[in-house]
Amino acid sequence: MSVGIFFFGLILMALGAVFVWKGARFYEWFGEVSYLLGMNSDWLTWPVLGTIFLIVGFLLATGLFSAAFSGVIGGVTGLAGTPK
Repeated sequence: MSVGIFFFGLILMALGAVFVWKGARFYEWFGEVSYLLGMNSDWLTWPVLGTIFLIVGFLLATGLFSAAFSGVIGGVTGLAGTPK
């Protein structure tokens, strides 16, 4: 894992925390983005995006993103644990 990926994960976590903390303010500034996610709730969209950013940022910063991604996608497609 490189230092750049670690800092990118930290920045993503900080951005996600701000989205969760100040979700109503982002809704005032940028309006509704719920149509991008197919959600019906306007005020809840920014905190949901922040939670997604927090989780992905944590996985990137700790180096677990590739393991989690291959585990989820590999489990769905049936390719988990197969040799190359």
